Amino acid sequence: MKRTKFVGMGLALVLGLAFAASAQAQTKIAVINVGEVFQKYDKAKQYKAELEKVLEPKKAEAETLKKQIMDWKKALETPDFVKKEDRSKYEQAMLANVRKIEDIDRQLKPQIAKLQETQIVSLYRDLCSAVEGVAKANNIHLVLAYGDVTEDRFNIFNINRLMNGMDLGSTTPIFFDPSVNITQQVADTLNHHHRAAGGTTGVPATPVSRPGM
Repeated sequence: MKRTKFVGMGLALVLGLAFAASAQAQTKIAVINVGEVFQKYDKAKQYKAELEKVLEPKKAEAETLKKQIMDWKKALETPDFVKKEDRSKYEQAMLANVRKIEDIDRQLKPQIAKLQETQIVSLYRDLCSAVEGVAKANNIHLVLAYGDVTEDRFNIFNINRLMNGMDLGSTTPIFFDPSVNITQQVADTLNHHHRAAGGTTGVPATPVSRPGM
């Protein structure tokens, strides 16, 4: 009786381990380079253009003020170019320009911060929706996101960036088979949705399946 019980327990244990191994073997994992996705996402490009449109006039104004400061400074440093009684006027004008530049920066920062916050939230929502759609369409159980450059991965600046992230506890893929990389697929899904919506958001992204998945 005891022997039969032990045999039954052993068989159950073996079957349980076999089932766990089978389930693990069937688990599909994918990776996605978030930075590359946003580089390829039309909506992210439009958001960047919107930021530049807001920044450009103020940036041009600040550059004009900076150029005036440099010109006046050069004039003051040039012997006998500015009369002694006029030096204070140049210095006051330079100080006034510095304050104008500070005012531009102070006015622009909250405006840019609010715009960026709205954009980031929108892009992240789109990303999560697209990743979920692609994962479900391809029976992927886990998607790991990371950030990496698309040019020279082995320059010292990128290596330091990745190592600093690892030091802080983040996980960075060192190697993965190209077949598990769904970066392009997610970017295609996002653009498909964005173009179908006429450049607006609000409609769930339609998953774009990749051959072989």
